[in-house]
Amino acid sequence: GGQFCLSCSDAPDMASCRQITQCKNEEVCFVHKYSNDKDQIRYDMGCSYPEVCLKDEPAHLFGKRSDHNHILCQQCCNNTHICNADLPCNGHIQDEVCLSCGGVETPKACFRNTSCNKEEVCYMHKYRTESGKLLYDFGCKPASLCVHTYNNVFGRQISEGKHQICEECCHGSHLCNRNITCNHFNQNSVNGSCSTTYECRSNLLCLTGTCKCQSDAYYWGDDRCMSRKAAYIHCEKSNECQESLKCINLTCQCIDTEFWNGSSCIIRKNHEQSCLLSTECKRTLYCNHQHCTCDHNDYWTGHVCSESGSECAYIESSSPDGVYEIFPDSKNSVLTYCVGPGRKWTVIQRRFNGSVSFDKTWMEYKYGFGSAFGELWL
Repeated sequence: GGQFCLSCSDAPDMASCRQITQCKNEEVCFVHKYSNDKDQIRYDMGCSYPEVCLKDEPAHLFGKRSDHNHILCQQCCNNTHICNADLPCNGHIQDEVCLSCGGVETPKACFRNTSCNKEEVCYMHKYRTESGKLLYDFGCKPASLCVHTYNNVFGRQISEGKHQICEECCHGSHLCNRNITCNHFNQNSVNGSCSTTYECRSNLLCLTGTCKCQSDAYYWGDDRCMSRKAAYIHCEKSNECQESLKCINLTCQCIDTEFWNGSSCIIRKNHEQSCLLSTECKRTLYCNHQHCTCDHNDYWTGHVCSESGSECAYIESSSPDGVYEIFPDSKNSVLTYCVGPGRKWTVIQRRFNGSVSFDKTWMEYKYGFGSAFGELWL
C-alpha cells in the first residue's frame, strides 16, 4: 500500500477530521475546501491520483456560492506521513451555467444547476467512497484549478470524496458538464509520446506528438516546467539556465571568453575596444577611460596583458614576427623588431634596403638609431 492520509467528507474544519486511510501506491493526500448549498464551509480529505492535483497552485476564495457547492481551495501532498493534516487551504474569485449536484450515482441523476462566477468553469468529479461506491459531483470552480485546456475541456483536478478517480472541466456552452466523461490513466513525463495534452503530466503540452514545455524559455524540473534562470542564479544543470548561459560552479553564468550584457552572453572585447565595465573586456584587460586596456605596468601581447618585458622573450611565442614595445629599464619603452619561431628574439641590428646610414658616431650607436619599422640599431 501507499502512504497514510486523513480521510473525511463534509467536515466543518480540518481539525475535526480524525479518520486515517491508506492510499494506493500511486495516490497522494489531498485537502478540498468548498461551500455547500447552505453557504457553509466544509472540508474533504483523502487520497487522489497525482495527475488530478495541480501542485503548488495558489488557493482561491469565491465571492458568490452556487446551489450545491463552490470549490474554494484544493491542495495535494505526498512528502510526509499524513501530510494533508497540515496543508494550507486558504485564499479569492467571482457567466457559466453548470449542473450542480453532490454525491449522485450517475450524471443523469443531477437535475440542479447554478450560475458560476466570472472566472469559473463547470466541472464533473468522479470518486470512490470508502465502501467502494462510485459517485459524481457537479458544480463550478476557477479555471486556474483545472490542469490543462483542450477544446471545451480544461483538465483534471481534485475532488471531495475518499479516492479521487478523475475530473473534467468545461466551459463555453450551457450546462456543458452534463455531457462530459472522465477516466483515470497514467500521464507521460517530458519527452513522452502523446496525441493530446491530457496525456502529459503537470503543465506539459503535447507538441508534435511529444510532451514538452511550452517553449525553449522553460525547462522541466522535478514535476513541472519552470522558467529558465537568468545570470548569477543558483543552478544544478545547464538546461536550467537561459540560452547562452552555462551552469558553472552551481551558478548560471557565461563561459570565460564571454560576458553577460543583461540579456545574453557575448564575446569579451579586445584591447582598445570601447567599454563601460571591466567585465566586458578580455581577461587581463580592464576598462579605463571607456577603453579596454592593460594595467599601466603591463603591455598587450596581442592576446593577453603581460608584465612589462625588457626584451622580446617576454612576448608570447605564438605571436607573429613584428614590431613590439619593450621596457629595457622597466620604465621607459622602446619599439623594436622581434623575430623567431617559438621563443622571440630581440633584433639589435636590422639592415635590408640601405635606407639608413650606419656611418654613425659612438654616441649614436650608444643610444640607437633608425626605426623598428625599417632599418635600425637598438
